[in-house]
Amino acid sequence: MEIEVDEDVSYEDRPIQILDVREQVLKGKTISLVEVLWLHHGVKEATWKRKIEVNEKYSDLFSNL
Repeated sequence: MEIEVDEDVSYEDRPIQILDVREQVLKGKTISLVEVLWLHHGVKEATWKRKIEVNEKYSDLFSNL
């Protein structure tokens, strides 16, 4: 797989799959989180992000949930 590199030697990493969903309570507020698998990274490098933010940018990832 090739990585497209911009002129400033950067690239955009895109999420490819939601691995897990959980809710976390912080200061009395419940926050929905999703574990995101990124295109050029392995499962061990998946990151937890706020569900609402991922849904705004990458709503197509939620079609299989």
